[in-house]
Amino acid sequence: MPHLLLSMLLLGGAVLVLLDALRLERGEGAPTLPGELRRFVPVLPAVCFGLLVSGAFATAAGPHSGGDEVARFGTLDVALVFHAASVAAFGLGLVFLLGYLVSRRERSPAALRGAAAVVVLTLVQMGLGELQYRTHLPWGLVLAHVAVSAAVWSGAVALASLIRRPLAPT
Repeated sequence: MPHLLLSMLLLGGAVLVLLDALRLERGEGAPTLPGELRRFVPVLPAVCFGLLVSGAFATAAGPHSGGDEVARFGTLDVALVFHAASVAAFGLGLVFLLGYLVSRRERSPAALRGAAAVVVLTLVQMGLGELQYRTHLPWGLVLAHVAVSAAVWSGAVALASLIRRPLAPT
């Protein structure tokens, strides 16, 4: 768990460094969305990280936690309830953000496209999670689920950063 979560934090930091490098090259754009949204949007990656933590606990409670002789962390059923609650919290935040951006699509079409991409990735992630649960956690699906979680996390971090500090238009 610590290795995965630290790796995800480093990945999020790398996304932020990349965006700052792009800002140095292209410049920073003027904010196109209200301050209320720009202040709210950092909650999205925070909730997404909570989702990663709950997923790590679910993995630690399941059969792929490191080998047959490794002690499990709690029970899978309990861990999955917390993971499902985290999915719901993140999903509701995304739905709110997407609805807000759709209603103001002319002000920031790039933010809307970014939010839509994160929604699509999240839906793929949810489908993989459901499939792996119903097929009794085959290792390959678990691996795909973890890989897509990195994409969702990167997307959430990038989206929040670009809403708070947009890039200058090209």
